[in-house]
Amino acid sequence: MPELSPLISRVEGVDHIAYATRDAKKTAGVFRGLGYEIIIDGQLVESLNIFATKLQNPNGDVIELVEPTGIARSPVDGLLLNKECCLYHVCHRVMDFDKSLERLKSAGALLISQPFESHLFNGYRHVHVYHPMVGVLELFSTLEKGEIK
Repeated sequence: MPELSPLISRVEGVDHIAYATRDAKKTAGVFRGLGYEIIIDGQLVESLNIFATKLQNPNGDVIELVEPTGIARSPVDGLLLNKECCLYHVCHRVMDFDKSLERLKSAGALLISQPFESHLFNGYRHVHVYHPMVGVLELFSTLEKGEIK
């Protein structure tokens, strides 16, 4: 199993809460006022046309800020049409990725993305789904050998 990042502190549960924002520096300033520190600052994720910023508080809670690059279409463009910032998704860390995804799909969730390897951490995979009763969810788990290659 890959070594866990300091941002990945619990075995299961909420991994992070993500916000879509037009200005990650300004949004981060609000969270810094609440005791969060910037851990990852505006890392370019070219494949998604976004900048990713991660903040963490002393309790280990993590906020992710997703800012479009403005160069090409990004997954958060539609969310920011008439807003500066909004809640984007809640990411849940799960032990059994495939089983959790199947349960969500059986409950009516729709895939927003196909499962993919993490852009920020090696050895992890993600998927985004939408369910009308909860909105956008992200599942996050360790990447087992042979998966998603």
